[in-house]
Amino acid sequence: MKYVLPGLLNQLVSKAQGSTEYSELLQDTFIEISQRLGEEYTARHILHPLILHAQRLIYSPTSGDERGGESMIALRALERLVALPSVSGGRLYRVFLEENPFLFSLLLVPHHCERNVFLQVVEVLAVITHRIGYHLSLRAVRPYLQQFFASYESLAKIQPESVRFVV
Repeated sequence: MKYVLPGLLNQLVSKAQGSTEYSELLQDTFIEISQRLGEEYTARHILHPLILHAQRLIYSPTSGDERGGESMIALRALERLVALPSVSGGRLYRVFLEENPFLFSLLLVPHHCERNVFLQVVEVLAVITHRIGYHLSLRAVRPYLQQFFASYESLAKIQPESVRFVV
């Protein structure tokens, strides 16, 4: 399997662009593999590579529709995988918050990705937060959310009279 999965990952995020049916088929393949091979294998050989690939795509110096589309495909696959009951909330906590908090760190710098990609990241984070439970979310996710909303606090303090729009 270790030789097959990198090829599937490459197919998922690059060749599936523009073909919803093909993308769905590859995502279903990852889900089927995850369900058959278990939590440890899924975390190590599927979730980690998908996170790293999404990270490369989002932080890639070349942007545009192709990179955004590839990011969306990888993020949708992540969203479906983290929703699987075969991967425990504790494992998701370790993978997404302890080992590689990349997606949560995007909350601190949302300008690094396109709006639709950022909204997809938020969807994945919502599923992860739900799956890891209230107490772990409170302990680990809350600081990211506090920093995210604190960055917009200064916008709330702007007086409407002081803002001038140039037409």
